[in-house]
Amino acid sequence: MSDPEQRVHRQLLFVYGTLMEGFNRSWQKTLGAKPIGKGTMVARLYDLGEYPGAVLAPGASDRVEGELYELRAGTGRAHADFNVCNKTKSRVALAFGFRQNGAWMSQGWWNIESGRCQKIMVGKLSETRYYLYANAKVGTWVLNGPFRFCAKNDAFQVQGNGNCETRGYQTLGFREILVGNNSTYTYEIYQPGQ
Repeated sequence: MSDPEQRVHRQLLFVYGTLMEGFNRSWQKTLGAKPIGKGTMVARLYDLGEYPGAVLAPGASDRVEGELYELRAGTGRAHADFNVCNKTKSRVALAFGFRQNGAWMSQGWWNIESGRCQKIMVGKLSETRYYLYANAKVGTWVLNGPFRFCAKNDAFQVQGNGNCETRGYQTLGFREILVGNNSTYTYEIYQPGQ
């Protein structure tokens, strides 16, 4: 038997749904993931909107079919960031809302080219909800929602989300993004009807 200090710990990743073979797997190259084979996990799937969420359910009869990958050394620890990937056909301008030390904050703009990703917040995510507003630089669609934050046409960083107009800003409706207890998160923007 080898010395415990000499053992190599394999870092494995289980994927399911659209992360499997046959779908866009750009994540595989990014992580340097090597396919091992098919796999299952005892879990239940829940409808989370755009994607299903799997929750481990020991003792349950439900199984989620998927694939198992080995990660290259050094990729097992997640990069703790909030990332946005532009899956539309045009560049988008993005604004971001969040809570920091109990205060509402909003900032923008990030211009994200088609097919590219951008780190919006660096570091471990400490909240369970973040907020996005995006508009197409070509076309008329907007990603928005009912959560109000202050913004302006030029680069901005604003503390507080009330009395926007009296402080020289405009009020925009942002979409709520539920990240749960994840320390890192990637949101993908798709053009309506895409």
